[in-house]
Amino acid sequence: MRTIAPAAAAADCDNPIGKIVEFAKRHRITGTPTTILADGRRLVGAVPRAELEAQLQQAAKR
Repeated sequence: MRTIAPAAAAADCDNPIGKIVEFAKRHRITGTPTTILADGRRLVGAVPRAELEAQLQQAAKR
């Protein structure tokens, strides 16, 4: 198997992973994907396209 080393990041490259993890903890987001709708409801996990579209339309009406 051939392996390729990842490109090195610049020394001044901001790594936001810690900020993202803290945000997720603060908002009790424990899985991906998590979709937060305009009305505040959450859809956790993969959602079929038709259901996602219906939920987005419903949230936009509120």
